[in-house]
Amino acid sequence: LKNNVLFKSEKFSIQTDKVTFNRKNQTATSKTKSIFISQKTKIYSEGFDIYDNGKKIKFLGNSVILIKWKL
Repeated sequence: LKNNVLFKSEKFSIQTDKVTFNRKNQTATSKTKSIFISQKTKIYSEGFDIYDNGKKIKFLGNSVILIKWKL
């Protein structure tokens, strides 16, 4: 998949420009800059690897995690 790829679920979304996706195994890999967004968390990374039938995500390269919370 290429150009403005968006993976979206009920709990999070991931945006990037290029992804290799395996529908049968529910896996996806990207080596391009990516943004993971969930309710109170954003993760900027240089890529990601979704594996274990889509249950786990490993962020690749330099990554920045932003977490929102109320005091």
